[in-house]
Amino acid sequence: MSSLQPHTNSTLICDLLTEQPCNNSTGECVKKELMCDGILDCASGEDELEEICHFNELYHSNLGRNKKALSPDLKCPDTWFFCKNGLACFEPTAVCDNIADCRDGSDEDYFCHYIKALRIKNLNNFTNNL
Repeated sequence: MSSLQPHTNSTLICDLLTEQPCNNSTGECVKKELMCDGILDCASGEDELEEICHFNELYHSNLGRNKKALSPDLKCPDTWFFCKNGLACFEPTAVCDNIADCRDGSDEDYFCHYIKALRIKNLNNFTNNL
């Protein structure tokens, strides 16, 4: 069974809660749980892009511990995230909340589809266990 879901009409329609559109003209969607699993599901491999997968890895291992601030005066807790430009840090809850906290907008970058899906999945798991 293929992990890709072809859509035959000219408009790409993916279930954005569970799928990510492949960035090609084939109209394919890949299930989000298959992103960053080491297997190229999208024809051009965007489900395994290093930047998305690297961010996912860092997201789960506290990005702040792996980045250095450009300013020695900038002190941030280990669990906070640094903007790409290294000039500011912010709480993990500020990532992908539709508010650009970083001047460069890096907290609202293209990886947000993945982070939002994780948040929804975690919320669903939490409410299902109540």
